[in-house]
Amino acid sequence: MGDDGGVNKLELSPSDEQELREMGVSAEQIRADRQARKKALTSPPKVVVQIAPHLAQVVGLFSRLSTHWRAVVGPAGDVLWLGFDWTAVNSTIERLGIKPTHPERFDEWLQVMEAEGLKVKNAG
Repeated sequence: MGDDGGVNKLELSPSDEQELREMGVSAEQIRADRQARKKALTSPPKVVVQIAPHLAQVVGLFSRLSTHWRAVVGPAGDVLWLGFDWTAVNSTIERLGIKPTHPERFDEWLQVMEAEGLKVKNAG
């Protein structure tokens, strides 16, 4: 069936449809598949992220810190991410007037997210 097996295109060629019918696929199934592919191509994926209420504040801060990472660049242009610029992090907390709802765990949670972020940033 074509070069891509009908996976990456919306319309099937007449020869593709004929081949599917010969394999026992009904016209109704072909039509339903076409509609499903059209919907997949025209509908953005829905991503739902649930954040525990007690983590909402620190997750919100983490998302605001996207420009506060320290990195070094090697001679070949490779980037090694080191972690947050904590002076900038503390400045952001003060500037935004954030009063941690769980001050005893706030830094720990932020450091956990920083460590996971480093894994992602340094993986590629």
